Amino acid sequence: MCRVLKVPGNSYYRWLKDPEGQRMRKYMELDEKIRDAYFAAKGRNGSPRLAKDLQVSGTPVSRTTVACHMKEMGLRSKLSKRFKVTTDASHNYKVAPNLLNRRFNQNEPVKACVSDLTLYPIP
Repeated sequence: MCRVLKVPGNSYYRWLKDPEGQRMRKYMELDEKIRDAYFAAKGRNGSPRLAKDLQVSGTPVSRTTVACHMKEMGLRSKLSKRFKVTTDASHNYKVAPNLLNRRFNQNEPVKACVSDLTLYPIP
């Protein structure tokens, strides 16, 4: 069979002893390291940061290799929106007087109604 397939006999017997192969084991170990680093960063890091993290921990790997492994595993970094400030405390608008003065318990119904109008400027 080896002669027909033009495969050396020692390669066949090496495959019999170790069908997975050393290269595949290293590949799967790298997958595991990438997966661990990805979930340690809560899925927020992409391939450049994961590659740097792995290099710091002693695993020599390039960004493109990490990107290929992440693509095969279906891992993508989570994008988060920037925090947008919606209120401005340093303004020149008039400030409404505090008529309630923290007296929330009233004796009569609808004596004091409270709402938040910080989003709208007072003319």
